[in-house]
Amino acid sequence: GIRVPRLSGNAGDDGDLTARARPYLELLPDAVLSHTTAARVHGMPLPASYRHESVLHLARDPAKPAARRRHIRCHRLALRPGDVVSPLPWIRVTSPARTWFDLAGMLSLPALVAAGDWLVSVHGRSFGYPREAVVALDDLRGFVAGLSLVPGIRLARQATELLRAGVDSPQE
Repeated sequence: GIRVPRLSGNAGDDGDLTARARPYLELLPDAVLSHTTAARVHGMPLPASYRHESVLHLARDPAKPAARRRHIRCHRLALRPGDVVSPLPWIRVTSPARTWFDLAGMLSLPALVAAGDWLVSVHGRSFGYPREAVVALDDLRGFVAGLSLVPGIRLARQATELLRAGVDSPQE
């Protein structure tokens, strides 16, 4: 019963991603945006097949029933304190570190490393703009080390060993 105006261009246009998600988050107050939807909100680089997907990824506590709605993929995640952030008062989204970890269950190793490099990239140079890390490399490694017995942990651990803090683009 939720109606959202059709967007110009792709149905998954990031300019209106949060507007598309808002009714679902109001309907399910315990849900948070997760996986590739959260990655798009944070601005993480994703493979082309995920950049404009029309499906919204939501996460709920495993004790809650999965949301079964058209254009929604509901994940049941046990989120810890600090795993959820609110960039806007009405938007709840998994933190950048948690989002990156959740992508380990969806992306290939090279795509996961590209997203991770974007998160940890930091540099101050005499040309261009300085860049601060979204998540410090040691913090991301510590986050992954603190998880166990969850899907995607092996790939995430493998990817953390390949991350570099001075990378400027996914091609690097």
